[in-house]
Amino acid sequence: MTNIIKKNLELSDSVMLYIYQTLKSVIKEQCDDIQLGLRLTVEKEFVILNIFLNEMNLNDEQLKIMFSEYNVEILSEDDNDKEIEFFININELEV
Repeated sequence: MTNIIKKNLELSDSVMLYIYQTLKSVIKEQCDDIQLGLRLTVEKEFVILNIFLNEMNLNDEQLKIMFSEYNVEILSEDDNDKEIEFFININELEV
């Protein structure tokens, strides 16, 4: 199973880097109090990247537009605290 995890992380690396860089550029424009948390779930056929943010000035619709090319779901408890879930299908990356 370890080889599968390593392969899936390598395949999804560029997607996760783009997501991080996009969020970083948005965060830089906002206040200094933003906290960012990441959770990565690696399975045989997919990788799930969960990003937790507080004090975001973007609403759910703006986030969906920003990441419209990805399978993304906004799991927000309120307008300030955001959980953004990216589902990365490994089979689509291998093509």
